[in-house]
Amino acid sequence: MGMNRPKVCAVITRIDQGALIRCSNADLFELRIDLVGPGWIGLAGEINKPWIATNRGQIEGGGWRGSEDARIAALMNAIEAGASIVDVEMETQDMDDVVVKVKEKCDCLMSYHNFNRTPPLEELKDIVERQIAAGADICKVATMARSIDDNITILELIKSSVHTPFVAMAMGETGQVSRILGPFMGAAFGYVALEPENCSSAGQLTEAQMTALYRIVCQ
Repeated sequence: MGMNRPKVCAVITRIDQGALIRCSNADLFELRIDLVGPGWIGLAGEINKPWIATNRGQIEGGGWRGSEDARIAALMNAIEAGASIVDVEMETQDMDDVVVKVKEKCDCLMSYHNFNRTPPLEELKDIVERQIAAGADICKVATMARSIDDNITILELIKSSVHTPFVAMAMGETGQVSRILGPFMGAAFGYVALEPENCSSAGQLTEAQMTALYRIVCQ
């Protein structure tokens, strides 16, 4: 018996209109303003599906080198450019005010990143509760996988997060299991790269790879 194919979000990290066309199976896109650079506004106009605006600062593993005020201003500009969702990190300066401004016009995805480890399940559950209390429309948790057991922790977290749309993954090659199975466990979608050279996170599969896997499982 077949099942519905999980949704995938293709991450845009550079200006490449051809890659957008080739990733026609993606359900939505994430536009990484910090990685695309100054030409991101023009590229936004080429996206014909819902998209997430993300502008990751260096402390969160991103490439933004400007001021915090300019970083937030770019996210506000992305809303005017058509973003359906804006990614707001939990450590964002004046986060409460930023969330209010975002939610006036689109959905807020609140993200937590841990590039060192995968905290225990109860600690991660507490983080998700804090995200919901802060006004998240979608919660995101991304941790670093140090062992195969970290995949289990992330999948258990996804299974327990049933009240608010939620995405989670364990980063790194060891965490690929969580990226593949997460959407089957209830994650709203999985992040994928447009093409191999465009990965925005360690262990990220491409849109073509994830689509092929889901086609086998869901047929």
